[in-house]
Amino acid sequence: MLKALIAAATILGSAYPAHGLDDPDQLVRAIYDAKSLPTTELDSDRILARDASAAYKLQLKADEPKPATDFDWRYDSQEWEITDLVISRGSNPAFRDGRTFSDVTVTFKNFGKPETVVWTLCLGVSGWRVADVKGGDGEGAWTLRELLEIPPGEVQC
Repeated sequence: MLKALIAAATILGSAYPAHGLDDPDQLVRAIYDAKSLPTTELDSDRILARDASAAYKLQLKADEPKPATDFDWRYDSQEWEITDLVISRGSNPAFRDGRTFSDVTVTFKNFGKPETVVWTLCLGVSGWRVADVKGGDGEGAWTLRELLEIPPGEVQC
């Protein structure tokens, strides 16, 4: 059934699965397999936690690029030449605030420079969703939730 839903989503033109996948690393892999980050509200709803999706959709509607839509956070860059991409299996689920979370670490080289992006996913009614993404290091460190200007607090998965 899940394969049929994914096939239907692909036929309808979406690069993202219609329902959350069984494992957090499967969702992250689908995000990296897509040609771009979400560019539609529907795709945003398919991969992001509810609060992150709501904030991301506001940035998509903005007249000028906003922090979370001005670069590709999969690669922590506006331009990329990716080699050695490795998506690690999600960490053992952790329980916080009554929700289930798992981290997926992605390592790669961008123009030969080693990079790491850590994805935090939460398990909701529709499956795994991206709650946060962390990239960069030192003064260049960022999180998706900060870029989306989501106040600290409980994730709405």
